[in-house]
Amino acid sequence: MRGATGTNTSYRYEWALFTDWCSAVDQTPLPALPVTLAEFLADNPAGDRVQIRRMSAINRAHLDAGYPPPGRSTALRQALDSARAQRRHRRARQFAAAAGALPTVGSSEA
Repeated sequence: MRGATGTNTSYRYEWALFTDWCSAVDQTPLPALPVTLAEFLADNPAGDRVQIRRMSAINRAHLDAGYPPPGRSTALRQALDSARAQRRHRRARQFAAAAGALPTVGSSEA
């Protein structure tokens, strides 16, 4: 089901967040440049799934309006992939440290 702008209604919140942010920083939501999308994602941090959904919503709105989707920019995708890789490495170190602190002898019962 499509909304008034042609955007899939399941993306309504993400698109509204992006257009509000664009208004606040004096940017045009349609068509948006890849750098605008990157700045939006940086200014609105969230987990990987949320960021992917936001990018998908913005890409869908662009496609529905006949514009190229800004989230398909090679530079933007590489930057997002790099950020994800850094988070995965940081989490792996945290998990390794937590696992190293677990007891290796005795019972787990109190």
